[in-house]
Amino acid sequence: MKRSLVCVAACIVLLLMLAGSALAATFTGRIWTGKPIGGKGGVGYYCTASQNTSSNSINPKAYAEAYRYGILLASNTVYSNARCAANCGNQNKPTRGYGYYQENGGFAEAYFTAGAWD
Repeated sequence: MKRSLVCVAACIVLLLMLAGSALAATFTGRIWTGKPIGGKGGVGYYCTASQNTSSNSINPKAYAEAYRYGILLASNTVYSNARCAANCGNQNKPTRGYGYYQENGGFAEAYFTAGAWD
């Protein structure tokens, strides 16, 4: 009887440890700017982008926006772990940008100034 109680207690402790490590997943992601290869008019596009890269995310969201002299050129929101890009095309170089990614229990954001797309 005593031995079976010890075994049950050990199993409960093990389950709690496993559940705790699963709940304490690492919150990761990235926020960046992009530009066309070769500069203005090149291949690709100017953008501000963000992405939540956490595995097993709960309610992930990413948001990005890009401005040129105070005018919003592009914004985008993604409700998954997919990449979110505010695409400005290959001619409109932003002068300011903002992006964030989040999930339950985590939030990260970044602001960019004109030099970020040089």
